[in-house]
Amino acid sequence: MDKMMGVMSLARSLIGVFLCFGMSLPALANTVCTNSQSDGELYQCTVQKKKLAEEDLNQEYAIAKKRIVKMYGAA
Repeated sequence: MDKMMGVMSLARSLIGVFLCFGMSLPALANTVCTNSQSDGELYQCTVQKKKLAEEDLNQEYAIAKKRIVKMYGAA
């Protein structure tokens, strides 16, 4: 019974953390390119940020693939 209560408490805490984090993401996203003086600058800023995000994603994907192959083999 105590173990179940601990798990429920942990789950509630994690949900709270994720909700707070999720609510702050739009605020962070809106401030990245706000210093742009024109639509062209804003567009270039967003294109650059997208490129960097895709590079990060591809790098993490490659790392995950290697980890999966190491753990489970090529199957």
